[in-house]
Amino acid sequence: MKRIITSIVVLFISVLTLVMGLILAIPVTIFAIITGKKLLNKSKANSATFNTSSHGTVLEGEYEDVSK
Repeated sequence: MKRIITSIVVLFISVLTLVMGLILAIPVTIFAIITGKKLLNKSKANSATFNTSSHGTVLEGEYEDVSK
């Protein structure tokens, strides 16, 4: 009898864990899709402005030799 009750409790907890995981995964997925689209649009906008600069593909900044 004790094994049956333990088995039922374990099955209940496992099903509850799976359901809660799915419930949490759906909002995280929606958030990731929205954020991914925003980052993609921002990246396209930045690459368009970078490619139209007068310096071409040269990155501005100081040079430091790191081969030491």
